[in-house]
Amino acid sequence: MNYIALGERVRKSRKEMKLSQARLAFQVEISTSFLGHIERGTRKASLETIIRLANALHVGLDALLVDSLGKALHFQPITMEEWEMIKAILMRYTSVLI
Repeated sequence: MNYIALGERVRKSRKEMKLSQARLAFQVEISTSFLGHIERGTRKASLETIIRLANALHVGLDALLVDSLGKALHFQPITMEEWEMIKAILMRYTSVLI
């Protein structure tokens, strides 16, 4: 997860709403120091905290998390040959389980 990009989006949204770090931290029930770390990407926020931030900033989770996984999950489609190989392996192992 790209915590630096997440933090930049939080900071941008906070500034657009003209909120201080102290005010947003109070609304989200975290310390001002922790919010500063989130905005700099030096500490990891829990999913609950990210949801609270999104709610307090009136943005969707997707707005904060877009591209946060980087290129790690960009999958290439598999070929029909690869699919047939996967099916054969699954059939072999599921028949052992039955």
